[in-house]
Parts: sequence; structure tokens; C-alpha cells
Amino acid sequence: MRILNWLHGFRQRITQPPRRVRRRYQPFRPVPTLIARVETLESRMLLSAVSWTGDGGDMSWNNAANWSGNATPGQQDDVTIANQGA
Repeated sequence: MRILNWLHGFRQRITQPPRRVRRRYQPFRPVPTLIARVETLESRMLLSAVSWTGDGGDMSWNNAANWSGNATPGQQDDVTIANQGA
């Protein structure tokens, strides 16, 4: 008897068109998005290596032509003075 009931239900499911299921109205839900975040970096001071060339002709410490890069060194620069007399 159980098999006959199952076959009867199976045949009805096959022969009848599928029922349309009425869905409940669902409100619009925004899709979560990723927000880009920009962070500022701390200020950085670049130190430079400056060497004495003596190409200015007057051997003055304040003459930019006597230093490599044609600029006098600042307080934070690394200065190299080679032994030019040797």
C-alpha cells in the first residue's frame, strides 16, 4: 500500500506543471562594500653623504663648488674629507 501511494504521488508530480511559489517582498539590502583607507606617513628626512672635492679653487668651506654635488653640507649630512696630501 505504501508503494502504491508513493507511485501515485510521484506520477502526479511528473504530470502536473510545477507550481509557482509566491515569494515575499524583500526590501533592498545594499551590498557591503570595502572602503579604502589612506594613512599618512611620518615626515622623513633624507641624509646625504657629501665629500670634499676642493674643485672651487679657493678652499673655502662655504663655497658650494668645493663639495660634491655642488652644495654645501647641512647639519644632518654625513661629510667625508679624504686625505688629499698623501
